[in-house]
Amino acid sequence: MVNIISWIAVSGLAIGTIALSVLLAVFSGLEALNKDLYEKINPDIKIEPKNGKDFTSNPLFIDRIKTIKGIAAISQTIEEKVYLRYRTYDHLAYLKGVDSTYDKVMSFNKTLLLGDPLLPYVKAGVWVGLGVAQRLSLTLEDRDNLISILVPKAGKGLMSATSFHQKEAMAVGIFHIMEDIDEKYVYSSLEFAQDLLDKKDCIYHLEIKAVPEYNLNNIKKDLSKTLGDKFVIKTRQEQQEALFKVINTENFILYLLLCLILIITSFSLIGAIIILILDKKEQIRTLWNMGMSLRQIRNIFFYVGGFITISGWFIGIFIGYALAFGQKKFSWITVNQSIAFPVRFTLENFTLISFTVWTIGFLGAYCSSRRLRLSK
Repeated sequence: MVNIISWIAVSGLAIGTIALSVLLAVFSGLEALNKDLYEKINPDIKIEPKNGKDFTSNPLFIDRIKTIKGIAAISQTIEEKVYLRYRTYDHLAYLKGVDSTYDKVMSFNKTLLLGDPLLPYVKAGVWVGLGVAQRLSLTLEDRDNLISILVPKAGKGLMSATSFHQKEAMAVGIFHIMEDIDEKYVYSSLEFAQDLLDKKDCIYHLEIKAVPEYNLNNIKKDLSKTLGDKFVIKTRQEQQEALFKVINTENFILYLLLCLILIITSFSLIGAIIILILDKKEQIRTLWNMGMSLRQIRNIFFYVGGFITISGWFIGIFIGYALAFGQKKFSWITVNQSIAFPVRFTLENFTLISFTVWTIGFLGAYCSSRRLRLSK
C-alpha cells in the first residue's frame, strides 16, 4: 500500500514536471520564432522624429550618426498608406520607400521570391509582397499594365481627381517575409516615394544595422547624446514592446497555473509520507528506544520525501525534454503546412523548472515529516 502511494506521488510530480518543461520550451520557442520573424521587418535600431511624421535629412546629419561606434549601416526610409490600382483590381497597402543601403540594414534581397534585387534598384519600379500580388492578380511578366499608386494630398478635404498624388510603377519583384507583411507592404526607391508624397529631402525614419558584438542599448545611449531630445530612438525589442509584453505575461500566468498544479500534486507526496509514518510506528518506537532523537527520525522521512521529489523531477524532466526534442526533430505538431510548432531549450527554463519542483517537493516533505510526534 505504501509503495503504491509512493509511486503515485512520484507520478504526480513527474506529470507536473513534464507539463512545466514542455510548455516552457514551447513558449520559449514561440518567443524565439516571433523574434526571428520581426528581425526581418524591424531594424536593430529605428530613429523617428518626436514631433510630426517627417524630418529633413542631409549627408552631414547622416555622417554625424555614422561616427558612433557600433553602427554598421544606416538606411533612410519613408512609409505611407497608399491606394493601389492594377487593371480591375485595387488594394490598400503601405508604400515603403528605401534608399540604396537598405539591403545592408535588413537583408531585403534574401526575401525575394521573384524578380530583380534591390540593388541596383529601379527608381520607377516597386517590389510587392506575395499577398499584395495575389490580391491584385499581378504577375511580373505583365509589362503592359503598370500599378497606379495614389495617396491623398494633405489638406484636401473633398475627394476629387485632384485630391490625390498619383504615380505609375512597374512591379519588378515579389517578396515573402510573413503573411501579415506580405499583404500590407510595397517597397520602392526612396526617390519614388518622396516624389509621390511631394516630400523632397524628407524622410520618416532612419533604420540602423548594428555591429553584431555591440550592445544595442549602449548604441541607443550614444545616439541620444548625439541627436538630443528631438528624436525617438527604439531598439528592435522596443519596436515590438507590446507583443513581447503579451508573450511574457502569458508565460508568467501559465507558469503560475502549472505551479498550482504542482502544489496540488504535492499533496500526494505529503499523504505518502504521513501514511508511511503511520505504517512504521513500531520501527519508529524502536529507533526512539535505541536513542535516536526526534529530529533524526523526522529527517529520515524528510529524506524519503526528498528522494520521491528528485525521482519525480528526474523522470518528468527526462520525458518532458524527450517529447520537446522529438517535436523539434520530427515536427509532430505543426502551426500550418510549412511551420512546425517551435520549441527551444534554455538554461533559464531548466533552472526554473528544477527550482520550482524541488522547492514545492522539499517543502511538502518538510511539512509532512514535522507531523511525526512521539510520546514517552
